[in-house]
Amino acid sequence: MDKITKALDLTRASRNKQASVTRVVTRNNVVRSPQVNAAKIKTFTPDILTLEKNRILNSASREEMVQPYKVLRTRLMHLMHDKHWQSIAVISPTKDDGKSTVAINLSISIGNSRKANAVLLDLDLLTPSIHSCYGYEPDAGLDEYFAHDTPLSDILVSPGMDGLAIAPSVKPLHDSSEYLSTDKGLNLINEAAAIYENSVVVVDLPPMLVSDDAISFLPHVDAVLLVVREGKTNKLDLQRTQEMLAGVNIAGVVINDSLEPATLGYY
Repeated sequence: MDKITKALDLTRASRNKQASVTRVVTRNNVVRSPQVNAAKIKTFTPDILTLEKNRILNSASREEMVQPYKVLRTRLMHLMHDKHWQSIAVISPTKDDGKSTVAINLSISIGNSRKANAVLLDLDLLTPSIHSCYGYEPDAGLDEYFAHDTPLSDILVSPGMDGLAIAPSVKPLHDSSEYLSTDKGLNLINEAAAIYENSVVVVDLPPMLVSDDAISFLPHVDAVLLVVREGKTNKLDLQRTQEMLAGVNIAGVVINDSLEPATLGYY
């Protein structure tokens, strides 16, 4: 689609200019909670019909749905390895661009690889949705981690697969950006990164133009993955998002609902 293509050209140009810039996240003076034992993470059984409805990868998923995420995973992991990045935030300009679906499926694909494990954090604290995509009702969420100091070990769950841990959020958290901008947000990234060997921390954040939550948390992560939807995301919103990401490492762009073949339209 012409307007999306032109807008993405602007984003890619910005990314190329920033390619030589690696942001250093300071992790000193952060109070660490006791390390989470991956073997003790609570497991749950996802509802298959809910997974299918929400386009979440599962054992019955068709190859044409699985393969684009493998391509995205492999390219992203190569880049993260080269840049020594460990955390990636999945963002979008506005609502309904599909960022949460991408965050979940990317995490599943990383967890299914033999080279890394994934820890998925639902930090869309205004409208948490990751647990709903699985058809699962958690006992505790990251909203309680921030508001009531609930340990991460009491929040993490796994959808019955090795190499993937999920920290859901349950209830909307008021004043969420104030929590996300504190050292507690940085501590969460450190805790998540320490759960497995070779961990990739994937963070689902609110849309950039909906609240200041994403901007508040981005200093804690190494890079971002920008999700846009062909036929929906407009040039102005993409340009505004690009301006807000000045100085942030942009790992890549995912185009949802692309009319191009999947091998070309995802990264």
